[in-house]
Amino acid sequence: IKDLVTNYTFKNLALLLSKTKRLILPVGAGCFNFLFLDKNSSVLEINPYQFNSWAYMFGLSNMLKKGNYTYYVSRDIEKCDKATQGNKLLDSHILFTPQLRSIILNFINKN
Repeated sequence: IKDLVTNYTFKNLALLLSKTKRLILPVGAGCFNFLFLDKNSSVLEINPYQFNSWAYMFGLSNMLKKGNYTYYVSRDIEKCDKATQGNKLLDSHILFTPQLRSIILNFINKN
């Protein structure tokens, strides 16, 4: 994925996002990609430990059609040893579990 992103110009990445139907991302600054999404795109944001969505806090989730923004809070995490947000739990690493896999597959396959 790193090569995919780094080989795109900003313009091409914005165009790709504008054609994206479903976007899955972890909580954080990546939510600013919402600026390039079509309002009919669907987004699944994955949060560790608790709902701490930047997209929600900055109102970016409102750029999507009602019902097209969903989030999942995972308690299956590996705690971070540094707290850049002042809370180690919010900086935790989300573990890819069978439950998270199921959530993602259901999101991808929904009509």
